Amino acid sequence: MVFATVSSPHHNLLALPRSLCWLWFHLLQINIANQSYSVDEDKLNKPWRPVPSGRISVEDCHAWRWRVVVFCLGLSSLFSFNVFITSAGLAALATLHDDLGLSGHPIFKVLCNVGGYASFELGTTLIIGKFFYIRGALFR
Repeated sequence: MVFATVSSPHHNLLALPRSLCWLWFHLLQINIANQSYSVDEDKLNKPWRPVPSGRISVEDCHAWRWRVVVFCLGLSSLFSFNVFITSAGLAALATLHDDLGLSGHPIFKVLCNVGGYASFELGTTLIIGKFFYIRGALFR
């Protein structure tokens, strides 16, 4: 089925904007999570960001992060269960990376980052490639 999609792609003008919208909100989720845990580093390297510049508190940043996670899960559920699972996996990786401190270990940090990039690619590919219309299977 994967080869059929490559050899005879569908033509849907909304596939690309949907995919980009999904990607943008998930990148926002990861950026908010990252900024809420790297305040001291950002004060030196990126003082214009909202948290180091004092435009938003760390507590508010944490609250917004979880609101965006819920929004991203809801958005993903509009596409399919596979896209929803991809979004949940990305949220879990961000939690492992930032909240549980795996970003402090070089190997686990790399593994979380690789998983994050793979989640971004998988989610957008599922949306743009119409794999999400296939019932219950990721790659049939």
